[in-house]
Amino acid sequence: MKKHSPLIVVFVTVFLDLLGFGILIPLLPYVAEEYDANGFLVGLLFASYSAAQFLFAPMWGRLSDRYGRRPVILISLCGSTTGYLIFAFAGSLSWLFISRILSGIAAANISTAQAIVADILPPQERTKGMGMVGAALGLGFTFGPALGGMFVEQTNYSMPFFIAAGLSGLDFLFAFFLLPETVSLQNHSQYEQRRFSLPQLKSALTVPMIPHLLVISLIYYIAFAAMEGTLGLFVKEEFALDAKQNSYFFFLVGIIIAVIQGGVVGRLAKRFGDVNVLLIGICGVFIGLLSIVFAPSLPVFIGAMIPLAIGAGFYTPAMTSLISQQSAQEVQGGILGLNQSMASLGRIIGPLAGGTLFDWLGRHSPYVFGSILIFIAFLIVFPLKTRKNKSKNWMQIS
Repeated sequence: MKKHSPLIVVFVTVFLDLLGFGILIPLLPYVAEEYDANGFLVGLLFASYSAAQFLFAPMWGRLSDRYGRRPVILISLCGSTTGYLIFAFAGSLSWLFISRILSGIAAANISTAQAIVADILPPQERTKGMGMVGAALGLGFTFGPALGGMFVEQTNYSMPFFIAAGLSGLDFLFAFFLLPETVSLQNHSQYEQRRFSLPQLKSALTVPMIPHLLVISLIYYIAFAAMEGTLGLFVKEEFALDAKQNSYFFFLVGIIIAVIQGGVVGRLAKRFGDVNVLLIGICGVFIGLLSIVFAPSLPVFIGAMIPLAIGAGFYTPAMTSLISQQSAQEVQGGILGLNQSMASLGRIIGPLAGGTLFDWLGRHSPYVFGSILIFIAFLIVFPLKTRKNKSKNWMQIS
């Protein structure tokens, strides 16, 4: 195989995986309501996946370093396929939870795909490779809802999940026959040496910007996940949208995010800087969440979601770039992993908080809650405009 041919395999693997995931997300609240789930239980269903992923992701990372990327990818895809099948056949809310927890345990594809990119590309080419993984992720999550919407029926939600299982199974076969191993036995000791240690973590957290950025990540993902976990319930109650319409709505949001991340954010970052792009993203999400609260009609609601989608498109690449720039080379991966942990924690807390507020204080309350959190994030980000370049060589690794 050619030197960079694994990148194509990684791209297709991530795309198919996120295509299945994108099918599920807009439909999950509707399926849960079939079993009389309230807002809290819908939020718990979202959070169960993220909690399982958060707990098991470090294990998969260690296993991929020790035994190789290929077996971890294949095991993960088997778990995803099984999870989708359980969801399709589920006859109770308990089985829905089992499905999501199993899928969360097996959710190792993205981080392992990123590790493959790091294995096969030199440092100066890795940003482009990571961008390729991000593009596959975005495309899968964008077109997944549309695919699910095409096949969902008013009285039967099973077909989209059979399709998701089929895609995951196809993904397994694709990886089984075409994905090479990228970790050699002689390199295992190198991965052990590169492991992010507790002393390095403590040193990293002394950098002026890093703790602030990690707190912002946690706040942002709590707010965003509170919105994401309750949006299906909200549009059903407020505008009587069915599952098919909600899937197409998610598709529209995904298209906007893909356009922003694919062609706009890079040029703006070069011209205005990452901190300003991050501020634009946070402001967009704030405007979108607050506008949802006051939207009197469906067209106005759709209009409110446009700045939210634009803001989300700006946020992730700007935050990742800022953290990588402020981190020393030796611990960059560990700090980025810590940022992912903050995102995972946010995706655990957010749906639970959003679902509880939805039940107790009404359907608009998760978005008021999210707006307040995003405003706090803005207050933390704004002073960073004057602090970004104060410390570039910030620590020595012993």
